[in-house]
Amino acid sequence: MEGRKVAHLRIVGLELVGSLRDGIELHGAEEVHITGCIVADNGRAGISLREAQGSVVSRNIVRRNQYGVTVSYSRDLTLQENDIGHNAVDGLVVSWKSSDVTVRRNYIHHHLMWGHPDNLQCYRDVSTLLVEDNLLLAAGQSVMLEQARQLTFRGNMIVGCAAYMLIFGHGNAADSVIERNTLAFSGYGCMNLTGHDYKVYENVFMTGHGKPVYGVRGVKGYRADRNVFFNTSRLPHAMVMATDAGWHRDLAAARAATGQDRHSVYADPGFRKAPVAFRVLDPKRLHECTRQRWYLRGGTEGFRVGDTVEVNFDGQARRVVSLDPSDGAIGVEPPLQA
Repeated sequence: MEGRKVAHLRIVGLELVGSLRDGIELHGAEEVHITGCIVADNGRAGISLREAQGSVVSRNIVRRNQYGVTVSYSRDLTLQENDIGHNAVDGLVVSWKSSDVTVRRNYIHHHLMWGHPDNLQCYRDVSTLLVEDNLLLAAGQSVMLEQARQLTFRGNMIVGCAAYMLIFGHGNAADSVIERNTLAFSGYGCMNLTGHDYKVYENVFMTGHGKPVYGVRGVKGYRADRNVFFNTSRLPHAMVMATDAGWHRDLAAARAATGQDRHSVYADPGFRKAPVAFRVLDPKRLHECTRQRWYLRGGTEGFRVGDTVEVNFDGQARRVVSLDPSDGAIGVEPPLQA
């Protein structure tokens, strides 16, 4: 479906599957609502909005496209209560001078395939973005931000990624508020701060491994307090934070280095029915992995025979039946399906 210079349009309850281009492509849209559609298996984006304003995308299922939902040159948009998952590259892209965009109560998940995949990506002069009360699960990177400012992340659950989880990248994603989020189980760290002016309050951070929760190096305007930091109960003396003063294995040292997080704590958040440890497969040895033997980046530390594990948050319980620390491998049963 394609529309140009459309206004006061409702697209409701359609199933758009298998096109060579976008499932829904609107170029120049005012007061358009896209609601309750299934958009799947299209050659480019599931839903693409360009030069849109005052529009709403809500309660759609967007699956197995190249990209999920893309927004560019647009303002005053709301994207809410959508299920965006299993697309080949990115889930949601907000880019190219878009502003006043609200992303609320969406389930954006399982973007693990091609092209540096992100659940959410923003770039090229994005401003005034609110990301609130979403579940972002399983991605190469959970959120990648570049050339973006006036960003608010509030009340989100961001869980599981191969690299960094919430990336304010390239020194030009800045002036942001990160409050009351839970960020857990990251390949490297929960955040990567490279710009300036960040307010980080009342969040829960847990890596699932021994690397730093995040770093504050060369960052001006870092303000933080009342956060919970944790790595994993399986590894004592893990790395908490990297600052300009060094790499810190306890929160007190990080607090002294930054002058922030006065009332923050390092403590197990006590999640129920959540992993205690997290690892990513070793990308250099993927060709050696089998359905029953997996090579882990960073080795087997933190894992034990008898542990219950799942892969890519698939909900399938498997048991660790062997450990080979010298080779960085674990054996599991039952095996992955062929």
